[in-house]
Amino acid sequence: MINSVILVGKLVNDPEIREAANGKNVCEVVLATKRPFKSLNGTYDTDFIKVTFWEYLAININEYCSKGATIGVRARLQSRKLNIQDKLYEVIEVVGEQLIFISKAPLKVDQSNDDNDVILEEIKEPSL
Repeated sequence: MINSVILVGKLVNDPEIREAANGKNVCEVVLATKRPFKSLNGTYDTDFIKVTFWEYLAININEYCSKGATIGVRARLQSRKLNIQDKLYEVIEVVGEQLIFISKAPLKVDQSNDDNDVILEEIKEPSL
């Protein structure tokens, strides 16, 4: 059996890490992925897909990525049941298992610098 999803997209917001109820680090991000074909009206549609990262992947995406960064994700689909007001719902989640940093977010100009020099930040290799 194969349960594998591969996504490449841009982060919609800055990642925010939090501690889950079980004490583990978790980070949920939304990836904007453009469809490879045009819709009936002649434009490319974009899908917004929520991906959940746990533990060291959550720490790395929070530390090294920001809004607009392009990343690659290998993930799995995971289903779980939710009981909300005595109704049972099944939810499918995308859980990230591997993270590839493709490009940083677009560079920003430091407005406080009179020369308008571009400020670059070095991205270090993530440690496993």
